[in-house]
Amino acid sequence: MTAKINGRRWVADTMMPLDDEIGRIIGDNNGEGFGFPYDRRQIEVGRKEIFGQHNAVDITTLEDGQMEYWAGYKGEMEITKVEGNWAEGIFIITGSTTDSNKTVEVTDGFFRISIAGKK
Repeated sequence: MTAKINGRRWVADTMMPLDDEIGRIIGDNNGEGFGFPYDRRQIEVGRKEIFGQHNAVDITTLEDGQMEYWAGYKGEMEITKVEGNWAEGIFIITGSTTDSNKTVEVTDGFFRISIAGKK
């Protein structure tokens, strides 16, 4: 998984889809990362997931030496390729917090995940 967080290049050093009951894809790099809503049964080329109140992206960033937690209620993820046991997609997100007017902009997002065991 790769992205730009407020214009800064970010690359996951670990990435995993969790079990289907939890329904999240996790991309992480030293505590900074994303948790996307996920349902492997709905992985198909062209499918878009629009983020909102009931399916927000969890975003964690490191800002001025401190962890910041954001809710990504605005944005989308699109599946661009499904081949064998792998799926690829792109994403953009705007995250916000409840205690400030700050936002975080995530652009140029890309991921590749295993869909082995797709139901």
